[in-house]
Amino acid sequence: MIGVVSSVCALVVAWILARHLGRKKLPRPCAKVPVSEAMQRKIHSVHPGDSLGEAARWLVETGQHPLPIVDGRETVGVLTRNDVAVGLNQVGADAAVTRAPHHDAITVAPQDPVDGVFEQLAHQPDAIAVVVDDGTPVGIVTAEELATFVALHGERPSAR
Repeated sequence: MIGVVSSVCALVVAWILARHLGRKKLPRPCAKVPVSEAMQRKIHSVHPGDSLGEAARWLVETGQHPLPIVDGRETVGVLTRNDVAVGLNQVGADAAVTRAPHHDAITVAPQDPVDGVFEQLAHQPDAIAVVVDDGTPVGIVTAEELATFVALHGERPSAR
């Protein structure tokens, strides 16, 4: 069932991305908006040596989705709920998060324009954007969230 829902979500995101990318550019007001306007702000990161059990606990306790994997000051990947579930099934709760399947991270700055991040995600559809300020993750945005933001805010200027 989860696979079907994920496939439907992926199709909707692909349709929205194709619709906007077919225009060659995002609607003008949205193109000027910094990605910090569209990102999830309250995030927790995991480290490569953290266990999958710990990552699962964070996902349940915080409701956050997804989790950046940070090694020192470098974001090395991103764990989704599905990644954690597959990892728990394949290698167990005590295994390091890096032993689970995970997504590539595209690191961007808070002031980067939404259209630039949108294009990066369109070229790497399985990647997730991690917003990093001075080496520290401060936000995260998926292609689905960004497509929703563009659909809701792309045709009118930002209120800020």
